[in-house]
Amino acid sequence: MLMLVVLSALACGKKEDTAPASESAVAASSVEDLWGTWKGIDGEISTVSFAKSGAYRDDAGDGLYVAGTYKVDEAAQTIIVNESEYGMVFEYHFTIDGNVLTMQLDGGKARKFVK
Repeated sequence: MLMLVVLSALACGKKEDTAPASESAVAASSVEDLWGTWKGIDGEISTVSFAKSGAYRDDAGDGLYVAGTYKVDEAAQTIIVNESEYGMVFEYHFTIDGNVLTMQLDGGKARKFVK
C-alpha cells in the first residue's frame, strides 16, 4: 500500500506551465542515450536507472522504489515503464538536453534528472 502512495505522489502533481523546449532539447536518438543512472534535480528526490538489459529502477530513498522493465518509443518520444510488483504501466514523454533528462506523465509535474 505504501508503494501505491509513493507512486501516486511521483505521478501526480500540479501540471506546470511549461515554456517550449529549447531548440537543443531532443528526444534520445536511441535507447543507449538513456542507459545509466540519473539523479534527480530541481526538487526531484528520486534516482532513476535504465539498464542495457531493459531493467528500470526508480529509487526514492529510504527503501522506497519502483522496479520493472522499460522500453523506448523513439518516434513518440516516450519511455514506457512496466512496474513489476503491481503490474502498473507508466508512459513518460521525455527529452534529453545535454546531460539533463526530463520525464513527464500526461498532466503530471515534469521530473528532471542529471546523468
